[in-house]
Amino acid sequence: MTSRTGKAAVINRVGGSDVFEYVTDFVFDAPKEGDVVVHNVSSSVNPIDYVVRQGFFGPIARFPKILGGDLAGVVVEAPAGSKFKVGDKVYGGTDGLFAHSDRQGSYGEFVNCKEEWLAHVPDNLPLAIAGSVPLVALTAWQAFEAADPQPGQRILILSASSSVGLYAVQFAKVKGMHVVGTAGARNLELVRSFGADDAVDYAGGEEVLLAKYGGGAETKFDVILDIIGGRALEHAMTELARPGAAVSTVAIGDKAAVEKAAAAAA
Repeated sequence: MTSRTGKAAVINRVGGSDVFEYVTDFVFDAPKEGDVVVHNVSSSVNPIDYVVRQGFFGPIARFPKILGGDLAGVVVEAPAGSKFKVGDKVYGGTDGLFAHSDRQGSYGEFVNCKEEWLAHVPDNLPLAIAGSVPLVALTAWQAFEAADPQPGQRILILSASSSVGLYAVQFAKVKGMHVVGTAGARNLELVRSFGADDAVDYAGGEEVLLAKYGGGAETKFDVILDIIGGRALEHAMTELARPGAAVSTVAIGDKAAVEKAAAAAA
């Protein structure tokens, strides 16, 4: 197991986007025992990346630091007995995205990954796009599964046109649910094109949702998947949730208000 040299975007201190440095001869760490080494083709920028960059997730374990968690590329080294072989197209993540990790992230040409953090890329998914999938898809899936959704149930997805929301729409439809999502006016057709049975313009305020879906138990929702937090979640839980509705939140704003609404919906 040897180190490799290649391109990377690194930081040597916390701060704004101006702290990035583009390095063409960065010396990557040698892989740890059991690591799969990926020649990275694409990655993506997620909120955790700039939060770490600004130092809001605690001290960064080492500098220079390569940020990023998502990756897609081609295996260039794999340990004996691995389910991956050299030349395989893979996507996944690295725990190098965390501030406390001694690993490097995915804003670099090579990434050392734990095998269990990777999966084979489907043949119909280009590597240039695959790097946008892992973190948002996993976020949506974990939130979705936490609600224990069932076929035939009704789900309301708040901010369905967000990256996490669009994955949630698809997961819900595959599960056989009736899906309603909120979005801005310009994204309503986008949400419907991903499978939603209805899309509601959130610019109309809570009154629009209440008028369409707050009339009785038959129109209310078994699951509310929130990607906004705060007042939108509080209103949905209080006015649009069926008794005992499962609510899975990705983002929580006013914790006290959400807890109060949860008690009212129970």
